Amino acid sequence: MIKELTTNISEKPFVECIKILRDSHIWKFASDYLEWNIDKPNMGMHSDKVTPELLPYVNLFGDLIFQQHKFKSIKRVIWNYYDRDSSCDFHKDFPEENNLTTAIINLNNSDGGTEIKLSNDNLIFLPSIINKIYLFDSKLDHRGMGPKKYYNRFSLAFVLNN
Repeated sequence: MIKELTTNISEKPFVECIKILRDSHIWKFASDYLEWNIDKPNMGMHSDKVTPELLPYVNLFGDLIFQQHKFKSIKRVIWNYYDRDSSCDFHKDFPEENNLTTAIINLNNSDGGTEIKLSNDNLIFLPSIINKIYLFDSKLDHRGMGPKKYYNRFSLAFVLNN
């Protein structure tokens, strides 16, 4: 099951967060849990680092989730960046574990988003829209999608213990 939450905070913290991410040195090439090599396409960049400058944004965005749903704790936080050339593989977050939920918070509007593959192989596209939070079972195959018309897409993914 996929849930969509809507928040009503201003765009200011999203813009501020992207400025910090843009200037940070925390990024590494994304590999979606698969072995990366030079012959694979660009899968974007990601980081699991929460610097002191980014911590207020993790707290703010995390609070938006915890205000609307009761989770036990946060297992992982990961920042994602995609550009027009990003092409990601489907993956599951912690496939060996049960009772986890993935939450995607888009930090900017773009025509990119998250694609989820359901058990019947149907695909659902969740667009990158500020103030939308998408929650889904972490065992669902999913992938980040880079934008096609916009230049880039930033998101924050939480994996949460139910």
